[in-house]
Amino acid sequence: MTRSFPTTVATTVALTVGTTIVLHSLFVRSRRKRSRCPPFPPLSTTNDTEDDPLKRGLKKRDLPSHADVIIVGSGPSGLATASLLAQKGYRVLVLEQHDRAGGGLHSFVEQGVYEFDTGFHYSGELAPTEALYKIVQYITGGKCTWSAISECPVQPGIYDQVHFLNEDYSSSSPNNSNNKPFDVPVGNDQWKQALKTAFPEEERAIDTYFANMDAYMKTGLPYSIWRSFPQHSWLAWITKPFLAAPCLPYHTSRASDKLDALTNNERLKAVLGYLSLGCCAVCPDELTTAVLLGLHVHFRNGAFYPVHGSKSVAAAMVHTIEQHGGRVLVRAGVDRILVDNNNNRKVTGVQLVKEGLIVQAPVVISSIGLRETVQGLLRTPDDPGPAAINSGFSGQKAPTTIVDPLSPERREQLGRLLEELPYGKGHIYGFVGIRYDPTKESSSLHIPKRNCWFLPSYALRQSADAFSKQDHTTQQPFGYVGLAFPSLKDPAYKDRYGDGIVTAAFVAGDVPWEWFQQWKDTRVHKRGDDYNQLKQSFEKRLLDLLYLKYPQVQGKVQYIDLGTPVDTRTYLGRLTGASYGIPPTIAKAKADATWLRPKVDLLPDGMYLVGQDVTVDGFAPAVLSGLMCVAAMDGASAWLDVIPMLGGWIETAKIL
Repeated sequence: MTRSFPTTVATTVALTVGTTIVLHSLFVRSRRKRSRCPPFPPLSTTNDTEDDPLKRGLKKRDLPSHADVIIVGSGPSGLATASLLAQKGYRVLVLEQHDRAGGGLHSFVEQGVYEFDTGFHYSGELAPTEALYKIVQYITGGKCTWSAISECPVQPGIYDQVHFLNEDYSSSSPNNSNNKPFDVPVGNDQWKQALKTAFPEEERAIDTYFANMDAYMKTGLPYSIWRSFPQHSWLAWITKPFLAAPCLPYHTSRASDKLDALTNNERLKAVLGYLSLGCCAVCPDELTTAVLLGLHVHFRNGAFYPVHGSKSVAAAMVHTIEQHGGRVLVRAGVDRILVDNNNNRKVTGVQLVKEGLIVQAPVVISSIGLRETVQGLLRTPDDPGPAAINSGFSGQKAPTTIVDPLSPERREQLGRLLEELPYGKGHIYGFVGIRYDPTKESSSLHIPKRNCWFLPSYALRQSADAFSKQDHTTQQPFGYVGLAFPSLKDPAYKDRYGDGIVTAAFVAGDVPWEWFQQWKDTRVHKRGDDYNQLKQSFEKRLLDLLYLKYPQVQGKVQYIDLGTPVDTRTYLGRLTGASYGIPPTIAKAKADATWLRPKVDLLPDGMYLVGQDVTVDGFAPAVLSGLMCVAAMDGASAWLDVIPMLGGWIETAKIL
């Protein structure tokens, strides 16, 4: 599909952006010179585990004393930013509190054959002709390949299915107009036609919605570029009418209001709104219109999964970082950001949890979340912070020589701003291992690659509230459940683990933190019988959904375990167990437009943010936040670096 808009508007925007970026690069900031930081000490390895680039544990002899940039956290945003900076000549040190790098990209193996992802289930815009694919190829050194979920022998051309539990899909109900789940096909035209076939009386509403998608698509990237500019700079002021203003109406309206204005058909609204739950953990009545439209633009050409699993993406980025002189260390939790004693509180480095080790650097980038950054990394010297167990911090006060990284006035201002932002939601994650005899049964048990989303009813808000506001001992359905099969999406899975193996993964929400808060300071596998019984009650409910959808797997489940918000706190450092960042509500959009960006003025000079709280949840926004952060550091001219990533000026013009 051709992506174009009126020539006069395009010319105006291009001239404005081009002129301001060139002027900014020439007169405001010079381009980064080669690093003056000495090379990092050679890596020492003593066993095969440490040869795994995702598991390089912290050793004093491997830890440099100085770096150009320190990045706290090794999720996709942290690694993407590190790769971009390392390839620009920076000496980058990535420090991760967990025992492996990757954040939501990491995976784990149980019983030697069941490999599970922890956060990455699919991503859009990864066809070889698309911009995100080309940028990801750059940050991974071209070492990743992607498989289209729609390329499936069981159900070709489909990447998602929406299954309403209030509908009867049995063959005994042929007169029911909703007698089958809604399959989401690949391709803009195919999806539009599928909607019109399922909702023939809503053709006008569907056409209007697709027109809204096209209109929003022209505004999203310019707005992200604008948010990378210094908040009160002349560059931000002069470009706001062209880069920000066209996008702001989408960020100041609720998605549910947009859907209500289009149609009264509750089923259609649910089919259009389901992505907001699984991708953002936000119902359409809280979500901004921009995010819902953005999700549909993102997936309009289908969804993709990395060959060799999500950890291969993290490993490729780590390899690229190391190839360009950087380093990624795990079991290397950062306890505090260090600043000088001047009024501007300039960043000087970090102090680690381990033995209070210090690494000096003029720039520190946090990818662990805004609240975790302020309440953890930037806490006052006399504040022990979160408890040491499961938080990633030391739980101790700082030595008297440590300077408070924030003035009292700035700390108070930040506190007020944070109070206006909502908290993210938690989930139950289910991991199921299935074994079958490939000599007696059909390949992969005739299960398709596509994801399935279970919704109790068309009323997404009411269903979500009915679950999350219940007593957790009752059997109210989850507000939503996503079911995926990682082993089927990965064409190389059989090569690694053999035939006859299927893995299934659930995400179910939203789960209140209060249900699990009592175990926040306990250790994995040592949380007691009450905790295990609560997990088992959710386990049965998830298996019931699996058997409802795929009865052929009954009797073949060989492994099952669940993750909870307490596990999310342990492995991802989320203090309240939230799976995602700050929910993309109107309040978050207001912060994005005014103060929340890679460089927050109230943070110490030399401190930057990347990740979900800067953009929204997901792999593509994580990469985008890295581009925004590099531009905030190096100046607006850094956006010109994207042009060679996309293949030059001509290819960039075609894509845009």
